[in-house]
Amino acid sequence: MLFLILTATRSGEIRGATWHEFDLIGRVWNIPAARIKAKEPHRVPLSEKAFELVKVLKQLQLHETLVFPPHARRC
Repeated sequence: MLFLILTATRSGEIRGATWHEFDLIGRVWNIPAARIKAKEPHRVPLSEKAFELVKVLKQLQLHETLVFPPHARRC
């Protein structure tokens, strides 16, 4: 939920986010056109908070491909 607020993206885009979409050096999330409602690629600059969240999730490596795997959801 926090990542959704920080990036102002759709929940489906977040649920489908994969590690290869993230440029951690450039601090950008590149969402491919196939996963966007408008069918246009989308580039989301990561704020400091969003970037820190992604770094922590990367360290935890909850899933090989998905950044936010279904089994990792919290109430």
